[in-house]
Amino acid sequence: QGQVSGECYSGRWVDVGTPERRDAAERLLWRNI
Repeated sequence: QGQVSGECYSGRWVDVGTPERRDAAERLLWRNI
């Protein structure tokens, strides 16, 4: 596994290496709010 970009949301590391994954992560976040 190479380096991956990501952001830590609410203590959970989310891979945002691609726009599609970022969109999915954001939808997951909104659902959790």
